[in-house]
Amino acid sequence: MQRTIILAAGLSAWLGLGATAYAVCLPNVLPQFTSSVFANGFQQQDCEALPVELTALGPSLVGNADATATGALNLNAIAHANYTDPFPNQGASEGAADAGFRDQFRFLVPQTAASAFLSFTLSLNGSIITVGPEASGSVRALLSFGDQFFNAATAELTAPGTEVLQLPAFPGAVEFINAIGDLSIDAIASAPGNVTVDFANTFSVTTIKLVDANGNILEDNITLTDAAGNVLGGPANQPPPPPPAAPEPSSALLLAAGLGLLLSSRARIGLAGGIVLPRSRSSEKPRSGGAGPASTIATVAEKVMLRAKRDGS
Repeated sequence: MQRTIILAAGLSAWLGLGATAYAVCLPNVLPQFTSSVFANGFQQQDCEALPVELTALGPSLVGNADATATGALNLNAIAHANYTDPFPNQGASEGAADAGFRDQFRFLVPQTAASAFLSFTLSLNGSIITVGPEASGSVRALLSFGDQFFNAATAELTAPGTEVLQLPAFPGAVEFINAIGDLSIDAIASAPGNVTVDFANTFSVTTIKLVDANGNILEDNITLTDAAGNVLGGPANQPPPPPPAAPEPSSALLLAAGLGLLLSSRARIGLAGGIVLPRSRSSEKPRSGGAGPASTIATVAEKVMLRAKRDGS
């Protein structure tokens, strides 16, 4: 997920001299994740093919504000506004955030004898806390689905709660489901006080079911996956686990590998003061009655092991 933090300082923020980020989403290329934040005249927005998070910090002459929004399949946003001037109505301190997504999912509807509906449960949890007579906050959550057969269903929440929406589904058909989600919050104070609008990690599709016309469950615990692997109706995507560490080879394996290399070279070696030294080429033939290369290597290995045992004791 891409994160961006924007700091507006002093009069630049108060006079509204903020900048707007470029959007890189291509038309009709899904998925699209959007994020927009505003803090005392400073604003930033972005659109990405991957989940995107923006944060704005905005001091002003009468107070300070901040806002954070994360565009993903599970939307979240949080904003604070503080009014610190001792005199009311000398201006306003405001923080606002908006997060959204546009996506498409493919779903093969099971063959059933009765008509069917995809039932989606939208859940919104959060809080609005105000201190002072001129502090206020608001939230709006919107979820909409449509398919290639021109069926549509929409749900809207302006307070914490749940909402169920149903999209007709044709048994045996492949549904291409277009989804739009949006979460918008606002916090504003115009007199001594503050407000916090906290709807972080709370906008989500908690369950997807296939039901008949009477509400009887035909299939439960459905998840929808888009072309990029993002999952709707399940837990938030987790980063893949790190690859398992390769086990270190044991000392015995290392010794065996070393002896194998020595055997393949067929070189005579000698042992001097515990250091293995190669013999000259003129002495490649074994002495009369002496040991050959294989027996010499075995002798060296035995001496190395005895030396290691003696040092260890």
